[in-house]
Amino acid sequence: MNKLFLFVALLFISAVLAADITASNTVSTNGAIKAAKAVLKAARKGRHTVSVAVIDRSGRVRLLITDDNAGPQTEESAKQKAFTA
Repeated sequence: MNKLFLFVALLFISAVLAADITASNTVSTNGAIKAAKAVLKAARKGRHTVSVAVIDRSGRVRLLITDDNAGPQTEESAKQKAFTA
């Protein structure tokens, strides 16, 4: 009987603790590609050669695209700008 009570109590506690977990949205791979393509298209329209970085909420790089003829410094700059956005 005590084991059953302990089991039910643990189930109840785990359910209560699980209710405190919040879900957070993150950008999908397809969403990152779509956003990066749109930015790259706008940059090319203005005749700019750039790198485009898409990062998630935790600061992890999800996608990094460097346009043809873009300098190597544009990659780090794109990551830093995306992080502060």
